[in-house]
This record gives sequence, structure tokens and C-alpha cells, in this order.
Amino acid sequence: MGEGGFTEIGVPFPAPENGCKVVFTTRRQDVCKRMGVEDPMEVKCLAEKEAFDLFQKKVGERTLGSDQEIPELAKDIARKCGGLPLALNVIGETMSCKKTVEEWRHAKDVLASYAIEFFWHGR
Repeated sequence: MGEGGFTEIGVPFPAPENGCKVVFTTRRQDVCKRMGVEDPMEVKCLAEKEAFDLFQKKVGERTLGSDQEIPELAKDIARKCGGLPLALNVIGETMSCKKTVEEWRHAKDVLASYAIEFFWHGR
């Protein structure tokens, strides 16, 4: 993306003179090459305990404590995110307002049926 593309969307063109940097994430090396990344930084998936810790923080104690079955469902959902921080963040934030077991079971079923393919596609 050239200077015009960045400024069109309201982002200063990254240059040493202005101290701006652009950070993006991708699972594909060819995207890094096309964007001119010289030194990509690999972000590893989180281990199960770390993943669940992140997920719990995003969901919140109040939601986790709203029913005795929710913590176990939360562990299952966090596992289905495969340690991917973005998935854990997004799904955790989405589930933070879900206070019924039925909502949690539905989310688990949805992830089991098709959404997990989205997270793992292209890994």
C-alpha cells in the first residue's frame, strides 16, 4: 500500500521522520512479502492454560459466575479457539454478556459445527 492508500484511510504514511509504524497480522507469508515486510514477527498460539486465562479475562468474573455450568462450557469454548489470541479475544468479548447456560451451549455448538474452520483456515 503506497503513501496515498494510507493517507486516504487516515493513517500517516510510516516513515522514520514521523515515527509512525503500521502493524498488521496475517497467517500467510505471501501477504508479508507483498506488503514489503523485511522482518516478520511470529506470534505463537497460546498454551491451554494461558489461552483460558485470556478467555476468562475477556468474559469477566460476573459472567463466569452467573451459572455453575458456565465455567466448564467456557473451558470447552476456549479449547475450540485453538490457542489463537484473536479468536480468544473476540469470542471472549462476545460471550461476556451471555449469562445463560443455553447461550453458552449454543456458542459451543456453533464453534463445533463450522466456525472453527474459519480460525484454522490457512494456518
